[in-house]
Amino acid sequence: MTLAIETAGLSRYRRGRGPEHVLSEVSLAVPQGACVGLLGANGAGKSTLIKMLLGLAPIGEGTAQLFGRPVPTMASREGVGYLPEHASPLPHLTGREHLELFGQLAGLAGTALDAAVARGLADAGLAPFAGVATGRYSKGMLQKLELARVMLTPSRLLVLDEPMTGLDATGQLDLEERLAGLVREGVTILVTSHALHVLEHLCDHFALLRRGRLVRSGPRREILKSEGFRIALAPGQPLPAELPAGVERSADGRALTCADRAAADAALARVVAAGAAVESFGEVIRGIDQLLREVAD
Repeated sequence: MTLAIETAGLSRYRRGRGPEHVLSEVSLAVPQGACVGLLGANGAGKSTLIKMLLGLAPIGEGTAQLFGRPVPTMASREGVGYLPEHASPLPHLTGREHLELFGQLAGLAGTALDAAVARGLADAGLAPFAGVATGRYSKGMLQKLELARVMLTPSRLLVLDEPMTGLDATGQLDLEERLAGLVREGVTILVTSHALHVLEHLCDHFALLRRGRLVRSGPRREILKSEGFRIALAPGQPLPAELPAGVERSADGRALTCADRAAADAALARVVAAGAAVESFGEVIRGIDQLLREVAD
């Protein structure tokens, strides 16, 4: 199957007294239907990579393709929706007029345009404000409008730069559900966000940039590796005198950390045999925040 995103040795230089990499030899492969979290500190090159993939910033060296079509070409942009980090709708247009404008640019007209705009406003919760000038919208409303604009027509690739900006907790959950639904339909998503908890729930692939270099990328199961298993006990519960190899007791005696599943199963059997009440038992997965600290400067 053709990859949704493929780069080879992608590089770009910052102009100055000498050559300085903004991106350096980034080789990335994103399968179709994946939801990829693009991670890295501020200035790591995330937005630059996105702009290069979309033909909005020049490529210094290397190559990039979207669905097998070389970047930058008009063909590579077909079926691609893009939400920039700082979107600015024209303030004198109403919410409806804003979506109508972009719907027309996407080739919609007549009843198809009307239906798409009405659906977009409703999905965004902005139908009551359809006739209000966007200059009077709050930050959250503007973000919802831009997300509606991105999803106005079907896309096979959505590129979202900080889509959670300005959204409250409910708005973030709603967007997460919508994006998860699109992934189930086969849409590929490349997303950056400071809302790491959302990326942990949503993404099945990750790519980490550090100072313009791709330091780690791959499926979730490879990036967010298991750190063993944990058995949490109710207070004051008896523990077996001896624990299996690969099992450690916490300082307060209320938790056991197990190196692998075999050690966890053996420890759980001894705990139950000792008559202890177990509050929880599960695998411990390294979180994105810990992963970012590992690759930090």
